[in-house]
Amino acid sequence: QGLRSSASRKMAMGRDLEKSGEASSLLAQLEELIRLNGDMKEELRMEQLNANLPGDNFDADLIFREEKSGFELWLGSLEDALCLKVLRRRGINAILNCAVEECER
Repeated sequence: QGLRSSASRKMAMGRDLEKSGEASSLLAQLEELIRLNGDMKEELRMEQLNANLPGDNFDADLIFREEKSGFELWLGSLEDALCLKVLRRRGINAILNCAVEECER
């Protein structure tokens, strides 16, 4: 019975090591995905900066775009929300205010 118990423990350790390898592989994939998304976001930011007219001061980030419906989700500041000319030009027609603290000033 001692041999069976030892064999069972070794098998369990092997499974744990296998899971650990899977976890580190998933972590590496996640890190790569985050890096790629960061690179794409930086490229998009540069395109947006180049597209803005002088004095537009619109620094919001495009977080999500659904090609099929045209839905876009932007994350920006109070200043971005007040930049009405750029909002109209970009077709942004709704704003969700999640910054209670800034609005109470």
